[in-house]
Amino acid sequence: MIPQHCKHPCSLCQREASRRGITLMELLMSLWILAVIVGLLVAGIRAANNRVSQSADRHAVRSLKIAIEQFKQDHGFLPPLVDDTMPPLNGTALNVYQLSDPMDLQFLRTKQVLPTVDPRFSIYSLGLYLFGPLDATIDGKDGPGFRKPNADGTFQLSGGRVFDPVVDGSRGMQGLVPAEPQGEGRFEIHDRHDVPFRYYRWERGKPNNGSVVLLPDDLNVPEIVGDASTQVELRSADYAVVGAGPNGVFGDEDPFTLVGAVGGSVSDVNRLRERARSDNIVEIGTK
Repeated sequence: MIPQHCKHPCSLCQREASRRGITLMELLMSLWILAVIVGLLVAGIRAANNRVSQSADRHAVRSLKIAIEQFKQDHGFLPPLVDDTMPPLNGTALNVYQLSDPMDLQFLRTKQVLPTVDPRFSIYSLGLYLFGPLDATIDGKDGPGFRKPNADGTFQLSGGRVFDPVVDGSRGMQGLVPAEPQGEGRFEIHDRHDVPFRYYRWERGKPNNGSVVLLPDDLNVPEIVGDASTQVELRSADYAVVGAGPNGVFGDEDPFTLVGAVGGSVSDVNRLRERARSDNIVEIGTK
């Protein structure tokens, strides 16, 4: 803009007006650059927070696997798999699946029992056998800790060594949570998102192709744990600890729950399950 006091558009006035126009453009450009930088910083902070979150979740699942391995080393067998659908029995900790029972063995060898949820997991097993929170009438010691466990799920109620909890909390864990109103003996280990960790157990089947080689389908690996046809490490696995991750879902929940957790449409169930499972944390091990 040419100053009003100037009667003629001299070159000096034109240069002054030009400088004023460039200054405005520079201001707008600076604001735009600042907005871009702020956006990049926010995205970077979110990415860093996600990495820290995922690292804590992985650490928690890894800690549970280490505790399971310690239990196996101390007692000679893996923590039994509790039947979460059954209440405690008198004289035992909880109902557990028995490898000596043909029906239980068949259950553990069934790759998929229900259309969406493979029930070969427990949210109570690890709290019971790694923390030992029950009364002495069940696990031989009041409060945390337990006397020697047996492979059938019971405990020696007197004499012998008293074992301290194998795991007492970790980064990424909320800790042991009573599962009320389920009743005595119902405890869960929650992640920091307040979702129980799952403990999966399964039994490999027999070759169904007439050979001595087990095919992926014969391995009976639960779907949430992974696909043995593409993940070679699963072909020798016998158990898994699975965390839901930051989104709080495993991927086998009902579609409406999945939509609430990861977004999307209930009409695209396969896509929902894929997104829900994308941040699951899985640790596997052998007998």
